[in-house]
Amino acid sequence: MIKFGLKIIPSLFLFICAETLFAQEYLVTAIPEDLKKGANAIIRFEENNFSQSDLNNATEKITRVITVFNDNGRELASFIASQSRFFELRSFSGEIYLESGKVFKKIGKSDLSTSAYSSDLANDDFYSYYTPTAPSYPFTVKYTYEVKWKNGLAYYPTFAPVPGFDCAVEKSIQTIQIPATMSARFKGNNLAEPPTRGLIAKDSVYTFSCTNFKAISYEPMAPSFSLLTPVIFAAPTNFSFDKISGDLRSWQGVGEFLSKLQEQRTTLPPETVTKLKAMTDSAKDDREKIAILYDYLQKNTRYVSIQLGIGGWQPISAQQVDKTGFGDCKALVNYMKALLSAVDIDSDYAIINTDKKRMFSDFSSLNQANHVVLLVPVKGDSIWLECTSRDLPYGYIHSDMAGHDVLLVKDKQSALRRVPDIPDTHHTETNIISMKLHPDANITSSVKNIYTNHKTENVLRFVLYKPQNERINDLAANLSVNKAQISNIKTDYSKSEQPKVTISFDMAAEKYATITGSRMFVSTNPFRNRWSRSFSATSRKLPLHIQTTINQTDSIRIDLPDGYLIESMPQSSFIVSKFGNFSSHIENSGNSLLLIQKLSVPKGEYPVESYQEIKDFFQKVDSALSGRLVLKKE
Repeated sequence: MIKFGLKIIPSLFLFICAETLFAQEYLVTAIPEDLKKGANAIIRFEENNFSQSDLNNATEKITRVITVFNDNGRELASFIASQSRFFELRSFSGEIYLESGKVFKKIGKSDLSTSAYSSDLANDDFYSYYTPTAPSYPFTVKYTYEVKWKNGLAYYPTFAPVPGFDCAVEKSIQTIQIPATMSARFKGNNLAEPPTRGLIAKDSVYTFSCTNFKAISYEPMAPSFSLLTPVIFAAPTNFSFDKISGDLRSWQGVGEFLSKLQEQRTTLPPETVTKLKAMTDSAKDDREKIAILYDYLQKNTRYVSIQLGIGGWQPISAQQVDKTGFGDCKALVNYMKALLSAVDIDSDYAIINTDKKRMFSDFSSLNQANHVVLLVPVKGDSIWLECTSRDLPYGYIHSDMAGHDVLLVKDKQSALRRVPDIPDTHHTETNIISMKLHPDANITSSVKNIYTNHKTENVLRFVLYKPQNERINDLAANLSVNKAQISNIKTDYSKSEQPKVTISFDMAAEKYATITGSRMFVSTNPFRNRWSRSFSATSRKLPLHIQTTINQTDSIRIDLPDGYLIESMPQSSFIVSKFGNFSSHIENSGNSLLLIQKLSVPKGEYPVESYQEIKDFFQKVDSALSGRLVLKKE
């Protein structure tokens, strides 16, 4: 938790004179040179003053000035504001300045675009947004706006002054002002400037700031951005939200609040209950009943993508989902919970963050989760269900859930729990090719790609939804073969708790090998394996986080052309390092070769000092994968 120094703050501190802020110092020429380095955009000045008047209402006044240097920085300068019965954009204005400082355009509320979060959900939630443009770069945009928080406050604005990679911050200030009779809690990371706590009249004021923060350039396999930059999470202790009160001092309190929101939301129509019982009557056990009902959920509902927290935390009633057939994550989880309850099976609603594995065990709050899943305890086991996908198997723990913290919402028994992880070695990719090399250097071949567990997630769209022309293009792009001709594509999806996808096809290509005089030069591995591309930089500044395991086997059989003999071929090799292992084994049976190459790289986190060593490892792997066979004409 953050410790604050106490001091009396003059009220003028919170409202810096506008005439001083937005004068000539926001010319591009006024930016310190060291802040420009590597920056696509720079936050010149940002001030967020959040003032809570009571448990249900607050006002947030924001001023933001951003200089944009190129197309990549334009999105960092976009404006977006959620609006619902909990948030109202009271006022908005803005200006776009050219490099010279001349006003290019004034922006008003009428210039904002609006979009509903979903045309399917019957609510009034929407967001307003604006993306600035100017005749040339650099340009500077200034936004001034006010947001009314209403109908309850379950969290406070997070202080995250750096919006993304390749963005610098010249000055950012945030204040949270609450009545002295109320209390707040804070959790901070990477704080270069200590926050302060002060008093204005009868209010407590917490101030956070960030000054002259240099842009962090994106690098492949970088750690999560939130681990690299200043961030302060803030939450009230006691709160009211949508007429329901709660206490956020513990995760149990968070769970109790969410439990209240689910009360009387799992009732199903009597005719649906009758149907569900008939569907599951012949099931041999609860596990089979759960599978039947999960299949029913997938076939009869459609997911509408809305992040947890938008439009509140209360799920749409199971009766409404039963009627319409669609809902967001919390609605579909609540609906599945209701389906199970109809056949006397208990289950637990669980909130999770699919982007981050860990929730703060010592800082409970509602805005650490972005998704909901369902846990179904069965005898001697626990079944985790992703209720938003029609494609994932029953009981499958996908990559955005495996090993993540969840909060089980069970009223007074609510508590943090961790989803089981799947061992790295269970996620595999196997590529098998049988290749006939002809005397004219052309090839004909049959190819099979096999994916298991998390590796299937990358190819499900290919298998289930892509048209034939896109399939052909994708398969050709995965081969280091010029003008590959793809045909006879077949797919198989084993939709089990340990899923497997098989893709098979025929491939032909002209002049796959190169003929020079009496010799033919043949690439032994036609798959597009170039692992060292992520390590092309000569140096690095950030630690390396390998977040996806690699367990890949390439099995390549090459039938040699008539009239040719092997002059030389790659040697079997083994590369062993702390980052992973690689092996290449080749067998010569006279008129054919069998090459088996295996790469195994576990997930891991490594200091920046390991960069050259890991780069060397992958370069050696690439060198082995690019071996060539030399044939000589008899």
